[in-house]
Amino acid sequence: MHQLVTSKTRLRLVMKFYLTEEETYLRELVRECKESTNAIRLELRRLYDMNLITDRWVKNRRYYKINKNYYLHRQMESLIKQYLYWDELHEKLKGIEWKTIYITPDPKRSSPVEYVIEVEENSPHWGKQFYLGEGTTVTFATTSMLNHIEQVLISVGRQKEKVS
Repeated sequence: MHQLVTSKTRLRLVMKFYLTEEETYLRELVRECKESTNAIRLELRRLYDMNLITDRWVKNRRYYKINKNYYLHRQMESLIKQYLYWDELHEKLKGIEWKTIYITPDPKRSSPVEYVIEVEENSPHWGKQFYLGEGTTVTFATTSMLNHIEQVLISVGRQKEKVS
């Protein structure tokens, strides 16, 4: 994937948009990706021009989300989810209470991303790790631990309801 998408900012945005259904806006992406406003704006424009994302204005804020009508949407989504072991991750998380899934993309590592799963302070899983596929690390962290992580953390999933 890093060979196909040469811009690290664009790759982060593509992963974000394909893994989450949520709309997002420029400043939120700037905070998450820890990139300049201009870098994010440029890549959003490119993705928009390629028809990969759509936008809508609400008052003075422009919201972006994945374009499900893009002619290669299903194929791209499938490719990205396979590349990131997305389905395997969700299978492993069954029965575990978690809040948010973050990715920390790093093109220098052999695995495409590291997952950080936010859990409650009293969770028996915090601090634990496991691996997916070819060395993709999954780490459970509490909210207070997340505040001390210096890596880029891009939110790609929130648990909608508690797992029984």
